[in-house]
Amino acid sequence: MHVEQGFDQAGQFVLFVFATDTWTGELTNTEPDKHLAAQWVSGDRLPEPAFPTAMQALVAYRDGSPSVSRYGWSATTA
Repeated sequence: MHVEQGFDQAGQFVLFVFATDTWTGELTNTEPDKHLAAQWVSGDRLPEPAFPTAMQALVAYRDGSPSVSRYGWSATTA
């Protein structure tokens, strides 16, 4: 997801969200100043609260929507 503006108003960024059935290792929140937690969730039990950008990406995945999207851009922004 290409995001026009993050919550911190620091500008554009790209958000990567992925799905997996298996994994190894420890899931770690490497940005505790930005995120309450890092967690694996089921597609039918999305976390709350969640950043709007993350929620849009998770809902798109769950509903089979496009795998690339934009957030916060006006319709006229190229």
